[in-house]
Amino acid sequence: MAADPLFPEGLPILELPLQCRDTLSDLRSSVRRQGMQLALVRGGRPYFEDLVSRSLDDQDWEVRLEAALFIREAVPLLAPDDLESCVVPALPGLIRNLGHEVMTLRRACLHALQVYLGLTKAPRTFLELFVKEGLRNDRHLVRRGCVVSVRSLFTGVRGEVWTQERDTFPVFEALVDLLLSELYSSSYPVLAAIEAIRQMSGAVTFSAYVDRLNPVLRKVYSNVLESYNGGGGGGAAAAISVARTGAASNCWKTTVAESTEDSRTSRDVQRPTEKETSLPTERLHCGIMGFRTAKGLRNEDWRVRAASAEHVKCLLKDTENMQSLLPHIDTFVDLLIKLLDDCHPKVVSLALDVLGTLAERLEPRLVRTCLRILVNAACKRLGDTKIDIREQCSTVLHCLMRRTAPGPVLSLLLDRRYQGSRNPRLREEIVNRVTAAVLTFPSSELDLATLCRTLSPFLVDPKRRVRLAAMECFAALAQTLGPNWLVTYALSLPSSGAVAKRSGSPTGLDVDWVVAASGSTSSATPPSR
Repeated sequence: MAADPLFPEGLPILELPLQCRDTLSDLRSSVRRQGMQLALVRGGRPYFEDLVSRSLDDQDWEVRLEAALFIREAVPLLAPDDLESCVVPALPGLIRNLGHEVMTLRRACLHALQVYLGLTKAPRTFLELFVKEGLRNDRHLVRRGCVVSVRSLFTGVRGEVWTQERDTFPVFEALVDLLLSELYSSSYPVLAAIEAIRQMSGAVTFSAYVDRLNPVLRKVYSNVLESYNGGGGGGAAAAISVARTGAASNCWKTTVAESTEDSRTSRDVQRPTEKETSLPTERLHCGIMGFRTAKGLRNEDWRVRAASAEHVKCLLKDTENMQSLLPHIDTFVDLLIKLLDDCHPKVVSLALDVLGTLAERLEPRLVRTCLRILVNAACKRLGDTKIDIREQCSTVLHCLMRRTAPGPVLSLLLDRRYQGSRNPRLREEIVNRVTAAVLTFPSSELDLATLCRTLSPFLVDPKRRVRLAAMECFAALAQTLGPNWLVTYALSLPSSGAVAKRSGSPTGLDVDWVVAASGSTSSATPPSR
C-alpha cells in the first residue's frame, strides 16, 4: 500500500495539524479510498481521541461538520475491538452538537450516532453520556436537540432492535425529570420522546420503567399521562403545570442533600413532618425555618435554591404562629430580596410566591407595620423584562392593598425613588398599578386629588409607553371624579370615522399630542420605547 501524503512515515499522529477542515476532508477521502487500514496502522485510537474529539468542539462549525462526517464514514470500517476505544471519546462532542444551531451539523451528528448505535454491543456508556451531556446539560439548546433526537436515535430498523434488547430506563427517567424540574420550556417534545420509548420498549418493559421511578416522578408521569389521554394537549399542559408546582401546593418538603463543587445535589421530596416546625424559636432561622433550609437558599445550585424556596413557602402556609416571624421580618425580607436578585427566573418566581404568601398570612396590623419593606421588595422586579415576573409583582402589591388599604401602598409606589427610575417599564407599571387600584377600590379609600398631582409628571415622560399609561390612568381618574372635577380645557377625541367625514373636528396642541402618543407607529417613525 502506498504511503498517504497526509501521514508521512515517522511523523507522530499528535504532530498533525489539528482542528483543520482540509485535513479532515482529505482524511475522509483516504478512508473512502483505502479504508481504515491507514488510520489503524498509524494509531487509530490516539487519532480519534485527539484530532476528531477536539475538532467536535472547534469554534468553526464547518470543522465540527467534517469531524462528524468522518466518524459516520469511519465507524462501519472499524474492527469490533477498536469500535468502543475509538468512538467513545468522540461521543460527548457528538451529543452536544445535537443542539447546534446549524441543521447540517445536527443531522451529521445524528447520523453518526445512529451508525454507532447499530454496531455497538456496549451501549451503557452511550446511555450515561446521552443523559449527562445531553438531557441534563446546562445549555437549553443542547437539551432541546437531544430531546428531539430521541425518536430518531431509538427507533428505526436498527434502533428498534437496539431499544428492545437494551435498558433505556436512564433516558426515560431523565425525560420525566425534565417535566418536573422545568428545565425544558416546551413539554410536548418531551412527551413525544417518552411516547417513542414506550412504543419501542413494549408495554411490559415500559410498565417496569414506570415502576422503577421514584414516587415523585411516578406521580408526575401518571398525572400527565392521565390528563393527556383524557383531555388532549390542553389537559396535558395543565397537568404538567400542576405537577411542577405540586410540591408547594401539597405542602411537600424538599430535603436537600449537601453537595460539593464536583457533585450534583440530590433531592428527596416527601410530605413535611412537624419536626422542623415544632422546634423552639431560638433554633430556627428567622423564627420560621431551619438553618439547613436557610443554607440551601444560598447554595450555588439553582435547583437547591428553588427547592429551599418552595419549602419556605410550605412552612409559611403551615405555620400557625406568625408572631415568631415578626421580630425577624427585616432579615427575612432581606433574604427574599437577595433571592429576587437571582439570575435564574425559577428562583425569582418562587421568591415572589413566598413574598405573596407572607402578605396573605400576616395579620393586617402586622402588614401595616412592615408595609414599606414589603412594597420595596415587590418593586424589586416590577420593571422586569419578563411579563410573568411583572404580573407576580403586581399580584403581591394588590394583595397588600387588600390586606391594608390602597392609599398607603400607592403612596409608597409613587415615591420619588420610583418616579425617577431610569427603567421605563418600572415607571409604566407604577402608573398601571394606580390605574388598577382606581378601577378596583372605592373612591372613598383613595385620595384622588393627590394622585392627580403626583401622576402629572408622567404625562410628559420621555417614553411614549409611559405617557400612554398615564393618559389611561387619568381617564380612569376622570371617570371616578365625575364631571364637576374635570378641567375645562379637556377635549374629547373624535373617532377616525368622524375625522374623515368632517373637517371641523376639534384640533389643537392637546389633540395632536395625544394622537401622536398612541401606540401605533409606522416604518418611517420608529417607536420611542
